[in-house]
Amino acid sequence: MWRSEAGIPLPGHRTPPEWVDDLAERFGSLGIDPEKPPAAG
Repeated sequence: MWRSEAGIPLPGHRTPPEWVDDLAERFGSLGIDPEKPPAAG
């Protein structure tokens, strides 16, 4: 989101909320839960 604050357009010319929604969708399709800590390796 630093790009938005610096006045640099986000990739795909999306708004910050659109970008966050897209990331959430991508994480979901990969089975990644951003609320859950990663498993210890």
